[in-house]
Formats: sequence, structure tokens, C-alpha cells
Amino acid sequence: MNGRTVRQAMHPSGIRGRVFAKLMEWLNTPAYQRALALIDPAPDETLLEIGFGTGALLLMLAARLSGGLLAGIDPSALMVQLARERLTRHCPPVRFDLRQGNDRDIDWPQGYFSHVAALHSFQFWSEPHATLQKIKKVLRPDGQLTLILRSHSRGRPEWLPNVISRSEDEILETLEALDSAGYDRVTRHANVGSSAVITAGNHPWSHSRLCG
Repeated sequence: MNGRTVRQAMHPSGIRGRVFAKLMEWLNTPAYQRALALIDPAPDETLLEIGFGTGALLLMLAARLSGGLLAGIDPSALMVQLARERLTRHCPPVRFDLRQGNDRDIDWPQGYFSHVAALHSFQFWSEPHATLQKIKKVLRPDGQLTLILRSHSRGRPEWLPNVISRSEDEILETLEALDSAGYDRVTRHANVGSSAVITAGNHPWSHSRLCG
């Protein structure tokens, strides 16, 4: 992957960013559908997506809400703009809170969200262990984290910020990191395409065990 493509993958911008993002949205549609089924939100829930891109999953979730709130954080100003525009046009109206930032900037109140999702964005987290703790803090005690990890079939991309994604076994190390962070019901599900699917519950009073 050349430098220009790396920049667009991590921080889409300009005309090239729009084209790249729409291509990724098309390729990621099966992942959005799987995440939607795993989250299965009630109409009044509050949900956070880390690295929401064009807002495709947020739109799918919006169709399930009659109250509640959709929140998200993404490093690209262009993606924030596109997702806000799409949610603004949604009918019926939906409450949303979309912010520009990265995994270090998750600063919503404690116990605020019933679900947190990150689809193909985990690899861009610069501080994965700290971020998992931040997510755990903003999740309700019975909340759920849904992770979908992009397959790296051509070896370990050394340019990725996430040290776990650069490891020899990203999936195993991710499961172990979730367990170490105190998540409950850490479960690996069947892949969606070539991407790993993981869910984890937030039960801070219970020590978790790896499943699946």
C-alpha cells in the first residue's frame, strides 16, 4: 500500500477521499449487516461507533430507533461532514452526536452507551489497551462492544498504528486484550467474509473468560 493510499485509508479527504470512502462502504456492506444483527438495538438505546466513515452503519441503526441517540467519532473531517448530512436527512429525525477525533478522544460520560461498535477501524487505534478501557468506561454495565477486524492476508502491515494489528496473531491478542481489560462474554463469532467478528460484554463486577 503506497503512502497516498495509506493516508486515505486512515484519514479520507478531498475528492479521492470521497471515492475511497464510497468504495469502502460498498465493500463493507456485509460487515454493517452483521454488526446490525449483533447489536439489534431497542428503539430508545444510545449507541457509539468508532470510525464511522460515511455513516452507513449509523443509518441502518437510525432505522431501528424512535428515540435514543447515535454517537460517533472519526478522524476525518470529510467523513464527519458526510455522515452528519446523511443523518440530518433521515426520516423520521434521529438524535445524533458525531465528533471529529480518534480513539484517544472518547470522552462521553461514564455508562452512557448501551452498545459500542468498531468496524474495520481497530487497526487504526494508536493505544488499543487504553482505548478498550475507555470504551468499558462509557458502556453501561450490561452494554456490548462489537468489533470487526479487517483481515491482513498479505502479512503484518508495519504502517498500522495499532501494535496488536501488527502482531503475528491479531485476533488472539485482541481476545486476550479484551479479557485482560475485564470484559465479560468475550466471544468470537463466524467470520464475515475474511474479517473476524468479536463481541464482548461489560460486566465490571465479573472476571471474563474467553469463549468461542
